[in-house]
Amino acid sequence: MRRFEISLKFDLLNEAPAVALNSPALINEYLAPFYLLNPVQEMVFVVPLNRKNFPLRAHRVALG
Repeated sequence: MRRFEISLKFDLLNEAPAVALNSPALINEYLAPFYLLNPVQEMVFVVPLNRKNFPLRAHRVALG
């Protein structure tokens, strides 16, 4: 019987700064790089937050 060993290695490439999105200005600052990619089209994003208002991700749901 042959046995194999598997190992996984994860390297952190970069870590986003931990900023709570608790004001409209901070949300606008968080989404600014997405809007700069295509500034002439309207985009709608959903930003799920954890219990401390830290963003989990940004998901574009509509592009107009």
